[in-house]
Amino acid sequence: MDDAKPIDAEEAADLSHLPKDDDKSFSRIVAPLLAGFSVPAIISLAASNSPAQPWRDITLAFMATATGLFLAAFQLAIGSVYTYFHQSWGYARAAISFSGIAFLVAALIVVIASTVDRWWIVFPLLLLFLGGIGPVVVRVWLNMTHRLDESRDQRQ
Repeated sequence: MDDAKPIDAEEAADLSHLPKDDDKSFSRIVAPLLAGFSVPAIISLAASNSPAQPWRDITLAFMATATGLFLAAFQLAIGSVYTYFHQSWGYARAAISFSGIAFLVAALIVVIASTVDRWWIVFPLLLLFLGGIGPVVVRVWLNMTHRLDESRDQRQ
């Protein structure tokens, strides 16, 4: 992160120096959509009496946290912060986005588990957990192994 330097106004106007594939990043595309869908869910949960306490409050806290993290990741992926420090914020944005996913998955698990009283709900909840967290773990692992390979190549 020490190698990040602010760019001047002319460079900021010419965005050709930015990575070409970064305009398709999770923080720019998926995070705002998840934040947008989370807000109505939060409002409907806050206005309802289901699930029972304390599960409703726990779910609301997880949903609000997830939405805040998605909004932060999106805002770090656009505008002046991104333009000036795009190299420094990449991993922070990913961590914030992935944390938002974890809180969203936790909220969904809490609200479903607290309202459905059947043994078979364990399987859909397990699939929800694996589908929500599994790809995050795989992406982090792939990124770490890629960085390890790059550092090995640089030493040789």
